[in-house]
Amino acid sequence: MSRKLSDELIEIAMRVKPQTREYRRISQNRDLMEKQRVQNRVENYERHDQAQVVATSYNEHNRFGDSFEDMERQRQRQKKDAKTLYLQEMGQMARQRDQFYKEKDIGKDERYQQDLVTRGSKKNVSGEPFNILTREYHNPQLQEELENQAQKDYVAAQARKEQLAKKSGLGYNMLTGEEYNWRK
Repeated sequence: MSRKLSDELIEIAMRVKPQTREYRRISQNRDLMEKQRVQNRVENYERHDQAQVVATSYNEHNRFGDSFEDMERQRQRQKKDAKTLYLQEMGQMARQRDQFYKEKDIGKDERYQQDLVTRGSKKNVSGEPFNILTREYHNPQLQEELENQAQKDYVAAQARKEQLAKKSGLGYNMLTGEEYNWRK
C-alpha cells in the first residue's frame, strides 16, 4: 500500500509544473484566473501545429515515399552548395577587380614618372619666358591682369552683396539696424 501511495505522489509531482511569479499573481485574483483559463482553452483550439515534414513541396512520385528526410537533406545540401558556389564566384570577382585597380594604379604611376622625365625636355612653343627651376612660364603682365580682374570681381561681389542685403532686409541693415540710404 505504501508503494502505491508513493507511486501516486511521484505521478502527481511529475504533472505539477513550477509556478512563475506571473502565474502566482494571477492565481490570487479568481476572476483573472478564470479569464486566463478560458483564454488558454480557446487558444489551444485555434493553434495549429505544422507537421514535421510537409509533403506539399514534393512531386507526385515522391510524395508518398518514406525518404522525406533524405530528400530534405539533399535539398538543404544543394542549397548550401549553391550558396558556397555563389560566395566563391563573388570572391573571385572581387579579386579580379582588385587586380584590375592595382594594374591601373601601377600604370598611372609609371605614366607620372615618365611625364616627370620628359617634362623638362618639352619645347617652349608659347614664346613666354620659362622658369626651369619651377617648370612654369613666368609673365609679369599676365600676373597684373589677373590681379586687376580679381579686384574687379571683388568690387562686383561687394555691390551685389549690398544690393541683396537691401532687398532682403526691407530697408534696414539686419546686423546694425541702420536704415539704408536708397538714393545712392
